[in-house]
Amino acid sequence: MVFSKIGAPFNDLKFLGVVSGFKTEYEKVIGGDGEPNGMTVAYNTGFLLAYGIEHAVDLIKINPIGRLVN
Repeated sequence: MVFSKIGAPFNDLKFLGVVSGFKTEYEKVIGGDGEPNGMTVAYNTGFLLAYGIEHAVDLIKINPIGRLVN
């Protein structure tokens, strides 16, 4: 998750946290006739579950070069 202060330049972003989940809702799909067609589509409601950025920073400090893959 990132944010910027109101009026700040677009590239002046601050890191707030790491998204670990979000709430999904389902909505009926409307056909060309204006009626529901029996299908649904999932969408992100905007409600997020996140952890503070300090947890990610701690992990980076523990292993600054990243995970080695064999």
